[in-house]
Amino acid sequence: MVHGTEGFLPVTLAPVRPSVSPVEIHLLSGRSLKLTAPMDAGWLHTLVRVLESPCG
Repeated sequence: MVHGTEGFLPVTLAPVRPSVSPVEIHLLSGRSLKLTAPMDAGWLHTLVRVLESPCG
């Protein structure tokens, strides 16, 4: 049995982000990345570098 607010829970609404067109990146290794959200350029650079490394 719920006491007090009788079945109601607090709700928080997040702002709606405008839709972003997907970007597809084809790597030299034959792999591809499809990104649908804005990315930090430094993070993306590091990710590509790691994926293109010999052990990546």
